[in-house]
Amino acid sequence: MAKKEHILIDQSEIILRYMNGNRPVVANLTQDQIQRFAFEHFTDRILNIFPKPSERIVITTNRGIFPLTRRMVGDESFEQYKEMLEAYSKKYHIGIARN
Repeated sequence: MAKKEHILIDQSEIILRYMNGNRPVVANLTQDQIQRFAFEHFTDRILNIFPKPSERIVITTNRGIFPLTRRMVGDESFEQYKEMLEAYSKKYHIGIARN
């Protein structure tokens, strides 16, 4: 089964579902807990040999750092997550870093 992460945005809360090893984790983050979003480019390795350009979302909160949603360039659901988080950041004045 493929590794999947999900981001759901409710009024002033973001609900994250991601895998931590083999265990699914759900985190509820309110608007006042989130410090910034970062969209980072990195090189993922397939079988530790073949480099693939990828991107990830990192959400920094006062509860810790949540690195989420690795993807190969061109994934439409990842673009939707980025658009949702950009709109959320504008609404609640949260910083965004693009690396």
